[in-house]
Amino acid sequence: MEISKYVDLINKTAIYPKHMGLAYCMLGLTGEFGEFIYSLNYNEEKENQKAENGDVYWYLVALCTEFNRPELFENSINLAKNYIKEKNPKSVSEHMAQFFALNSKLCEMVKKHYRDGREFIPELIDVLLGSLIMNVYVLAYMHKLDFDEVLDYNYAKLIDRKEQRDKKGLGTLS
Repeated sequence: MEISKYVDLINKTAIYPKHMGLAYCMLGLTGEFGEFIYSLNYNEEKENQKAENGDVYWYLVALCTEFNRPELFENSINLAKNYIKEKNPKSVSEHMAQFFALNSKLCEMVKKHYRDGREFIPELIDVLLGSLIMNVYVLAYMHKLDFDEVLDYNYAKLIDRKEQRDKKGLGTLS
């Protein structure tokens, strides 16, 4: 699947209160990453691992959109692919620890944005969020989750969910 097609669908199906988009996406990412790690650690079926991995990607794409960095997801995935070719990563725990550290730093930045009105530094967002994306990709790779299969699985789920919402006449939140 083309990443741009996946990103476009996520942006069309992202239904949450827009005035709290950053907070909603950070909380969602943190929760979904925990579910993803649980599915990996307890050797749940591959279908569930793909579903949880896809949910994490959904929030990462939504965060890229919230930070007005739409190209960051695809660029970071490409960097992660190159990293794997060059480094052949072996330590799952290292990538999990990096994710939690990076996620914590990003959460702190969002908190201070809401509390103090601090502006975001685009280059720092690129580094932090891009590194989060790369770490998720590498973890999935290390657990033999194929990126395209994860995107396809999540894409089908999102299309189905959108069709169900359309049938019920449910719109977007503002």
